[in-house]
Amino acid sequence: MDLKHASAQHAWQLINDPDFFQQWQNLYQLSDYATPYQAPDYIKLWYQHYAHSYTPLIVYLPEHDQVQAIMCLAVRNQHIIAAGSHQAEYQGWLCQQQNTTVFFQKLLDLLDHHYAEHALQLKYLPAELVTDQLQQIINTDRILLTSHQRPLNTLDPAAIAQSLKKKSNKSRINRLKKQGTLHFARVTKPDEQIALLKQMIPLYDFRQGAANQSFPFLDDHSKQDFHQALCQQQSHLLHMTGLWIDDKLVAAHLGFIHQHNVHLAIFCYSPFYSSHSPGKIHLLMLCELLAQEGMSCFDLTPGGDPWKNRFATTYDTVYELYRYRNQRDKQVATYLDKGLDHVKQGLAHFNITPGQAKETINKIRRAASPALITKVKQHLLQDTELRIYQLTEDTASSLTEAPFKINRLDDLLKYIPCYNWQDRCRFTREALHRIEQGEIPYTYADHSTLLSYAWLIPNAKQAFFNEVQQGMSFPPQSAVLYDSYTHPPARGQGLHQLSLQQRIHDAFTVYHAKQLFIVVTATNKVSRHVIEKYGFEYIGSLYYHRRFNKEEKVNRLPSIYHSQPV
Repeated sequence: MDLKHASAQHAWQLINDPDFFQQWQNLYQLSDYATPYQAPDYIKLWYQHYAHSYTPLIVYLPEHDQVQAIMCLAVRNQHIIAAGSHQAEYQGWLCQQQNTTVFFQKLLDLLDHHYAEHALQLKYLPAELVTDQLQQIINTDRILLTSHQRPLNTLDPAAIAQSLKKKSNKSRINRLKKQGTLHFARVTKPDEQIALLKQMIPLYDFRQGAANQSFPFLDDHSKQDFHQALCQQQSHLLHMTGLWIDDKLVAAHLGFIHQHNVHLAIFCYSPFYSSHSPGKIHLLMLCELLAQEGMSCFDLTPGGDPWKNRFATTYDTVYELYRYRNQRDKQVATYLDKGLDHVKQGLAHFNITPGQAKETINKIRRAASPALITKVKQHLLQDTELRIYQLTEDTASSLTEAPFKINRLDDLLKYIPCYNWQDRCRFTREALHRIEQGEIPYTYADHSTLLSYAWLIPNAKQAFFNEVQQGMSFPPQSAVLYDSYTHPPARGQGLHQLSLQQRIHDAFTVYHAKQLFIVVTATNKVSRHVIEKYGFEYIGSLYYHRRFNKEEKVNRLPSIYHSQPV
């Protein structure tokens, strides 16, 4: 068995050869363990859109004028991955089952000869490729093979129907219907798929940024173009569904189809409807649709997300393969992994997640020494006063300009930190929490930057202020304005005043507040001046004093505003 390989322009010559491409397509269609991510059309598009980052490398076996096996790879620096990179949920080679192990061994030999200084990573490999013979090769090589559970839903129509009829799920659906006309549908036309994709991106990036400190589309400028190309040219590979209330997208899914399976890829739901569990309802309706379409399995994909385990009806195993450049690299990585496990166990003992630890380390790295010293001083010696103001009539009733947008996740995703204490992921996570609590973001942005933002809490009952470690209660039909911020380069344009004027107007006319409250630190004299200009009256203050390990909290508000114990 003599393998051939083609890289860079030579690889493109193969891809653009109609005869070679058809043989590759035939091999893909005959494979029992292939996934959509090995489809020639998928790989060709990925190579095109990521040509600036990766060099294509195709390893193949020609016998009797036919392609008998093929592995599509990509090279970047000293790293070799499968074509598709992390976008391809499953990776591997295409060949006849009896040639699986021999092809893999020859592939390793070829890489040793031509790419000796490169590491190889494949994630995830289907179990069909990891034969006993291949395991023997792995055990004698510098390869680390890690198994992962893959959650699957076998799409039992009776079980799906029973779940949709549960009292809790029927209640969620009814609550969604009260918001407007609830509509679930599959989208198949390319232009409609692209329109849905554009709606999905801010929902997906926003939640991923908050939960996983990652912004997949925002940080990968080729990702949207690549997926739009899939919609335009290979829409038959895609299974896209949406759940709408009137014309507002509530939840959506983009998956990939192969034979009778659908593989989950991009799943998102709106934080503005989180209290009604729109993601869960969408997944149940999706499973019902897949069963009606004759699908046999909905692959929820590995990853450890708790919700996947709740929807799984069975599991199988897939593998992650990493081949180090040499034995020394493997030994070092093994020691580091063991150390990392000990660190994770230690963090768990103190109820600290790896994500929290990572965020703390990033804070320390960002903090310059003078800033760090200032923070320490503030922690040891602190005097903070929060001044509370009240407004009982709409002083912005003659609103003629409303430049701030409401509930725009795409604007919030344009947040750019300017100071050491600011962090994009923490900002997104806090914004997500606020939105899910019913708070309303007001944003002003240009094409690339969030220039100003502010928040409004309608129907506020209680609030807790971290600055003074105490809170207050509000009378019925109250609204609260807080956390107004303008990006430093955009200051001096009156954005704070415009934001305040628009929120005052909306609080009284849209949310029918009887009184409006605003909180500002005593040292912020500029904001105090603007607030008082609009007729807000000072009603009292909350104080926090700290001297080393002694603290004092003082409440100088009228008793009707004192926070009640929950």
